[in-house]
Parts: sequence; structure tokens; C-alpha cells
Amino acid sequence: MLPKFLSWDTVVTGPKDSLWWRDVACVGGKVGDCWFPSQVSSVLGNGNSILFWKEKWYGAAPLRDLFPRLFDKEQFKDCMVSDLFQQGSYFLNWNSAWLTSLSRSELLEKAELDQLLLGVVVRSDIADRRRWNSESSGMFSVKYVYLFLQSRLELLITEPGLLDAIHKLWKNDIPSKVGVFGWRLLLDKLPTRAALASK
Repeated sequence: MLPKFLSWDTVVTGPKDSLWWRDVACVGGKVGDCWFPSQVSSVLGNGNSILFWKEKWYGAAPLRDLFPRLFDKEQFKDCMVSDLFQQGSYFLNWNSAWLTSLSRSELLEKAELDQLLLGVVVRSDIADRRRWNSESSGMFSVKYVYLFLQSRLELLITEPGLLDAIHKLWKNDIPSKVGVFGWRLLLDKLPTRAALASK
């Protein structure tokens, strides 16, 4: 399940999901502003849990962003890194993976991808792992997520009094339900009739 959340695909919530999960999924803000995958990268081990095209595991962006035309023609868009490597080295059997034959420019793009991944080695004895990019140690912690989101919030809020009110709200000894309600109220995120009508 974790690769899906790191794949830059939109996280969809349903009516049966808990209120807390829906709030967590909406923290990113607008649709298309999915902040979590941008802060996490995958560190290659055996390649069994890293999506080849959709996750950020080689370089600063997912391969689908670097090679969009190849990704569009890829038949198995959710393949794992280990699916494309044989005996630890990069060896692709692309012949059956394309929806249609590749054009001349796409063949050049494929050659560029082949060259890029030539030195990558998959280690069957080591599991894949995740790295939190916002912390130099790479370790994930709630504290660093909080600091990251707080810095994003400070960029979005232009009213200085509002930011101070949010800080005071979370430092009070109040029930968490009241805190969440106050937070949503201050950020104008309550599902009022006017807000629901504008959607």
C-alpha cells in the first residue's frame, strides 16, 4: 500500500473513511498539491516495493516525469523496479512492455533511459526503504512533518494575527476535537452551506 502514497497519484478518500484520515488526506490543500511524495524518496534495495515509473527512486523526480512519452506508451505502468532488473543488473525486456511501437524520438529517449540506469544495481539481500527528504538524517518524525507543514502554512497565511491564533489554539489544554474544529474554523475549512455550494 505504501508505494501508492509515494507515487504522486492523488490520494482518494471515500465516505467510509474515518474523519481523521480524510483530514490527513486533505492537509495538502488544493487538488494537485500533494506534498507528501515530494518529501519522501525511495532508497533502492531489492526493488520489490518501489514503483519503477511512479516513485522518486533515481534522481529528484519520478521516471514518468523525466520520460513522459515512454511512460504514456508503457503497458505496465505499475511495475516494480525488480520486475525490470534481472540478476541485480539493469536489463529490460521492453519488447512486450509498449502499447504501440516506439517512434524514432522515443527510441532515443529509451536509449537515454537505458544509459541513465546502466550503473544501477539491485541488491536482493536488502529491502527497499524510504527516506524523509526534509531531514538530513533521512528519518521520518512527526516533529519534522509538523515543522514542514507549519512553514507551508506561514507562506499561505497573509494575516499575522491568524497565524498567532493558530499557534495559541494548539498550545491550549483543550480536547483535540475542539482544537481541530477551531483550526478548521480559523482556516475557513468548515463544511458550511456556502463552502459546499462553491464546490
